[in-house]
Amino acid sequence: MVDAEPQVVWSYVRAYLDRARETIYTHADSPQALERYGVQTIAGDAAFLDARQLGVRGRDEQRTLSARAFVICTGSDPTPLELGVPYETTDTIFDLDERPQRLAIVGGGPASFELAQAFARLGTAVHVVSAATRPLGNDDAEHARELRAVLEREGVRFTLGARVVASSRSEDTTVLKLSNATEISCDRVLVAIGRTPRVTGYGLDVAGVVVRDGAIVVDARGRTNVAHIWAAGDAIGPPYFSHFAEESAKVAVANALLGVRKRFDRATVPWCTFTSPELAHVGATEAALRKSGTYASTYAFSNDELDRAIVDDATTGSTKLFVGRGGRVLGASILGARAGELSGEVALAIASRRTVAQIADTLHPYPSYGYGVRRAADGWYERLLTPFVRRIIRAIFRFRG
Repeated sequence: MVDAEPQVVWSYVRAYLDRARETIYTHADSPQALERYGVQTIAGDAAFLDARQLGVRGRDEQRTLSARAFVICTGSDPTPLELGVPYETTDTIFDLDERPQRLAIVGGGPASFELAQAFARLGTAVHVVSAATRPLGNDDAEHARELRAVLEREGVRFTLGARVVASSRSEDTTVLKLSNATEISCDRVLVAIGRTPRVTGYGLDVAGVVVRDGAIVVDARGRTNVAHIWAAGDAIGPPYFSHFAEESAKVAVANALLGVRKRFDRATVPWCTFTSPELAHVGATEAALRKSGTYASTYAFSNDELDRAIVDDATTGSTKLFVGRGGRVLGASILGARAGELSGEVALAIASRRTVAQIADTLHPYPSYGYGVRRAADGWYERLLTPFVRRIIRAIFRFRG
């Protein structure tokens, strides 16, 4: 244990962030990285001229491209908010030259929780404002409450069920007036209320591509209503996750080029809030199953009984498996260390229609956090050991005790 008061040097934090972002871009997203796979990149603003031609206006020239198939991956922007004062978004917050002493975050989703905890741990006084009475509304309610309690213990304040109705800025201070008649003073405001697909300015109407509710409409193969035009990523709507964008793009490109009839399934996309502890869910939630009337049992294992979590002093949370008839895994919620990684095992089980018994019968390393998934799955067998069954076993095999 280190008994010392840490000092945050923001220039070091910024240097680390910049270095990490540049490394990721260079390895995965840069034109040079794409060219290694034989992809030609053209810099410019693109828009359909008709359903078969794409105009690209570069800095020095304009080109017209035609192709057998098109795949639209235009991404998204942070959803704007009419606030009346300058604010940061999830795209700009990492470029601050100075650490704010006081930060107000508008929004109650994963990004709000992640950045609230990050800045609080760096020494910023953080206040989260959410119009929802329960933040992280897509997650398991019990796990969401536990995670919120963790952030509150770390100094993050929450005001729920309230909206910003007015704002003002004087010198270096912004004042937000809320619908519950309270006010918040801060140095910076971060608006994190979601993402909005980029669908304007690309000539989609000229090409005949249907846009509905602000997103490009596609089927499970990524195909639009125009047979030779496909779309993927944030442009096709939620969930706005990099891993879903990658998967949907992989499916769309494979179908467009090879006709292999691959499909993606939004229902099996893992959701993860990258706080400490992490919160992840995949498949159906317990609340959704209950609302739909689907039969399901919940098998849970608490981290305060998980040996690896005990050793690491990371016992907050638990693993919950939602299991239907015949033992089929329908969903899971995991709060704890490495929850994002652990959700992948459950995603595989759901996608391949595996049973909870197969998870329980699979050898998991000990001690590990993954062992908690197996211990939750063990509940499938433990439910069979009723007092009556135990008496029968003792009688047949003449067990004592």
